Amino acid sequence: MAKIEPWEQRIRENMQKFADQANGMSNLILVTHYEAPKQPGEEIPEIDKVNDPEWFDKLRTLARELFAIQCSIISSIGAEEDGDKETFRKAVKGSADFVDGTQVELSISWRGDEIHRTRVLQPESTEKGFVAFVMADWLLEYLTRYKDAVHLGVCRTCSKVYVKPKHGQKMRYCSASCRQKAYRQRKKESDG
Repeated sequence: MAKIEPWEQRIRENMQKFADQANGMSNLILVTHYEAPKQPGEEIPEIDKVNDPEWFDKLRTLARELFAIQCSIISSIGAEEDGDKETFRKAVKGSADFVDGTQVELSISWRGDEIHRTRVLQPESTEKGFVAFVMADWLLEYLTRYKDAVHLGVCRTCSKVYVKPKHGQKMRYCSASCRQKAYRQRKKESDG
């Protein structure tokens, strides 16, 4: 088995931190939803993500924007992993739409087998501008600098972002329980 170099291990640790942040953003979305200032007399709907299929529609504006950039990044990673150029373009367009109107410039294109990017400007002092800057800058850095050294995956069951092992079987799920859940779902569909 090939040895992982110290510089590569540092990158892997950074990628794991980002994956944890991307996965934890759901909590930030809900905190933002409940703590954002409200208008007098405005009701903030309770959201049960597990049992409420319309929870996205109930999110307040800033929380919805955070959700949009989270979905865009997860879709970008998954599409790049699968070599799905059309889904990748849609995901990148979602990121570009999100940062529109801030001082962040985001332009990613897929030419041949290469991903190209433009520069990212400094963020505004607004919350949206800062979040957009951090997420867009990270996505560009990963896609153009680190993806050959560290491969991120998106779980096909729960959409969790995870760092793939350097060697071994190609993983499609973040855990054995998600793999088992996907197997049971496929079995249920084939029996039904």
